Amino acid sequence: MPKVRVYVMGANRWRTADEWPLPGTRFTKYFFHSGGTANTGSGDGTLSPEEPGTEKPDAFSYDPMNPVPMSQNRVDESEILKRPDVLVYTTPPVEKPVEVTGPLQAVLSVSSSAKDTDFIVRLLDVDADGKAFLLARAVLRTRYREGFDKKVWMAPGKTYQLSIDLHGTGNQFAAGHRIRVEVSSSGFPTYARNLNTGGDNYRDTRSVVAKNEIHHSAGEASYVLLPIVP
Repeated sequence: MPKVRVYVMGANRWRTADEWPLPGTRFTKYFFHSGGTANTGSGDGTLSPEEPGTEKPDAFSYDPMNPVPMSQNRVDESEILKRPDVLVYTTPPVEKPVEVTGPLQAVLSVSSSAKDTDFIVRLLDVDADGKAFLLARAVLRTRYREGFDKKVWMAPGKTYQLSIDLHGTGNQFAAGHRIRVEVSSSGFPTYARNLNTGGDNYRDTRSVVAKNEIHHSAGEASYVLLPIVP
């Protein structure tokens, strides 16, 4: 048996190899872009391999008392895309099939009015009819951005780089499909809410609203690193 055997969704086939990532994989950065209003599915957020220039950051308010609803089994994407506390970045329809198979990573340049908050990243495949299929998601609590053995707080107005492990996937984006990334600060009840205070999120009763920003300009780029397989 080969060391690696992975099923590629969309293409409906198995790939085998003796290495992981697969031989020939090209890790490609897909950068976030917008004019500063990537909020909701009707915003101006885009995703492309082109590096950003001077762009306004995207901002949203995360209220722990009104978290983004997200269950383990099913997510109503139409309702999520109406929320201003969800940022959406989408490519144009791909002209030919694009296979993304391998480990995934998101790198975000962020700032917050709170000393501690969460950032959740979701990767989706959007078909020609607009229906979105979740491929991967992960969360990072910013107090643990330097490891789980210590807590480090954020300072208002300062920008931090977060590296979020999205684990991996095997998916072929068919011609006419779009690659989408969504960013929020909550996904309840799948993820426990961060109260944004820096305290005990499981016992405290006080919370604060955090103004969170995603930066995507030269020197402060935000992107997903996709394993493109020829």
